[in-house]
Amino acid sequence: MNEVCATRPVTGLCQYDRRDLDVRRLTESVGLHPKVVSTPMVFETGLLRIVAVPCGSGAEQQVWLRLSGEADASSGDALEQALVLAGASGTGDVHVDLADMRFIDVRAARQFTQAARGLPSDRRLVLHNAPDVVRRLIGLCWPALTGLEVANV
Repeated sequence: MNEVCATRPVTGLCQYDRRDLDVRRLTESVGLHPKVVSTPMVFETGLLRIVAVPCGSGAEQQVWLRLSGEADASSGDALEQALVLAGASGTGDVHVDLADMRFIDVRAARQFTQAARGLPSDRRLVLHNAPDVVRRLIGLCWPALTGLEVANV
C-alpha cells in the first residue's frame, strides 16, 4: 500500500461513527485526515436526534434519515418537518433508519404514512430496522398504503 501511495495519486475515504470513539481516539482520527466531512444535523433534543444523509446523484438522489432516541408528542413537529424536507430534497426514495430508536408512538407512525402519501407516485418512504410494534401497527392500520415499505433489514 505504501508503494502505491508513494508512486500514484490516491484518494481514500475513511468512515467512522463519532459516537463509537472516545475523545482521545476521535481527536487522533480527525488529526490524521486533511479533510473531514460532517453529516448535517437536522434536529436534536434530549429525546430525539435526526440526521440527514444524502446519497447518490442525478435521478436516483436518495435521502437517508437516521433517527435515534424517542419519537413522541414532544418531537412530532420536528419529525414531520424532517420527513417533509427529506421528501423535497431528493429525487429517489426516502429511507428512514430506526435502528437506534428506543420508543416510537402512534403519532410518529402516522407521520411516516403521511410522508409516504406526500411523495410522488414513483417514490417510496422505506423504513429500515423498524421495531416489531411499528411493523404491526402499520400492517394493521394502513395495510393497503402504497408508497410505504417496511424493509426487512
